[in-house]
Amino acid sequence: MMDEWVDQSRSLGYNKTTVCTDTKLSWDFYERYGFSKAVSFNLTAYHYSLPDDKVTAFIYALGIQG
Repeated sequence: MMDEWVDQSRSLGYNKTTVCTDTKLSWDFYERYGFSKAVSFNLTAYHYSLPDDKVTAFIYALGIQG
C-alpha cells in the first residue's frame, strides 16, 4: 500500500510526501521504509480510539524522485 501511495504521489508530480503517526501506531514502519522524522510533538489521542491517552505524534517526510 505504501508503494502505491508513493507511486501515486510521484505520478502527480510531487517530489516529497508526508505522513502523520504516533507512538500508539507502527511509527517505526516509516523509518524502515525510508521516511525521515521531520517533527514530533505531544498529543492527546483521539477520543474515539484511545480516550485521553497521551502520545507523541510524528510527521515523517520522504523525498521521491520523478
